[in-house]
Amino acid sequence: MKHFYLHLLVVIFYLMTTMTANAASRPAYDFSVDDYYYQYNLKDDTKCILVGGPNKYAGNIVVPSEVSYGGKTYTITIIGRSAFYNCPELESVKLPNTIDSIADYAFAQNSKLTTVYLGSGVRAISKYYAFNSKSLTAINVDEENTNFQSINGVLFDKGVKTLVKYPFGKSETEYIIPNTVTKIGYMAFANSSNLQQITIPNSVTSFDYAAFFKCTGLTQLEIPGSVNSIGQSCFDSCSGLKSIEIPNSVNEMGESAFISCTGLESVLFSENLSSIKSQTFKKCSSLKNIILPNSVSTVSSSAFNGCSSLEELILGTNVSKIDRQAFSGCSALKSIKTYSEQPPVCVSPCFETYEATLYVPAGTLADYKSADVWKDFAIIKESEASGVDSIKGEKLPVSVIYTDINGRRISQPSAGLYIKVENFNDGSQRSHKVIK
Repeated sequence: MKHFYLHLLVVIFYLMTTMTANAASRPAYDFSVDDYYYQYNLKDDTKCILVGGPNKYAGNIVVPSEVSYGGKTYTITIIGRSAFYNCPELESVKLPNTIDSIADYAFAQNSKLTTVYLGSGVRAISKYYAFNSKSLTAINVDEENTNFQSINGVLFDKGVKTLVKYPFGKSETEYIIPNTVTKIGYMAFANSSNLQQITIPNSVTSFDYAAFFKCTGLTQLEIPGSVNSIGQSCFDSCSGLKSIEIPNSVNEMGESAFISCTGLESVLFSENLSSIKSQTFKKCSSLKNIILPNSVSTVSSSAFNGCSSLEELILGTNVSKIDRQAFSGCSALKSIKTYSEQPPVCVSPCFETYEATLYVPAGTLADYKSADVWKDFAIIKESEASGVDSIKGEKLPVSVIYTDINGRRISQPSAGLYIKVENFNDGSQRSHKVIK
């Protein structure tokens, strides 16, 4: 029996390696005509898919609408996965009206590609890095297309309700989103490092996944009160962002929403958030203080992990659970003020240091001194305040903006005279002239 199983394992291994070798040796294309590469469409033998091949596409490409091969004519309807991926000499691509869908990575990783023209038939575009080329400055669309349209090279759905893709090779430093837009799409502004200011109209209600990923040039962004959801990884690696105010209209904020925003110094939270999700502010190494509103009940794992400059933490009255490593790496923490009458459940390890002074509500000192994790703090004191609302008078700054003398916002002030406007957590504001 032992020899039988050993023999069986050898046979399985042989079959697996043979199948892998066969799969690896199978060509990425079925036929080639005039230096274009194609695969048969297995669902429709009258159609084919344009794919990449051993010779990279170069120059200004005009994709044909049909191709003849082996005595048969095929209509080209799909731009396949990675068809124009990493073509170092590719400059532009014009698609025929027969193309109805564009697959993952279709035009990704090109250094000279500036323009892609979509024909009237395109109805589906993969959200996975289809236009991920640093040189791309315009995605233009045939006027007869009923699914998409372009405004100054920026791709929208028909009707301009969803901003689909802002080409991140555009050189402009400011962009005003049209006031018909209600949704910022999946990775819509991703890698748009040239942008320093984006004006978002109050028609927008949601930011999709990684909508502003690696917009490293942004220093400030005003989120309008119409927005109710901020998607996962929305502002991931926006390292230039200094402050953010999350309006009370926001009731949902995805995981890793502000992860690795290393320049972020202050956050004003929505008072309608019920939780701070996993890794939301992880590695925000410049964040100095946090005031969680009374609406928050859960701080999830690694929510503020690696916030190495964090000195003051204030927890509202309804925080009931702090998950594993929520504040790990917060080595500068000096003061924690909690306003929950019941010690929140902490899944250890929660904190990096227990040298910070812990302030607890009056009459709860004994409860905190006997509660897991909380009892480990060296100094625990009772405070008089009864909630976040009662401590707003501490006047913690939450955002700073600069304007010119006419009140126009300046994203990155250089030499000159400006008005510095500081917004505080109690709703007050202070303005004064500064010379840079």
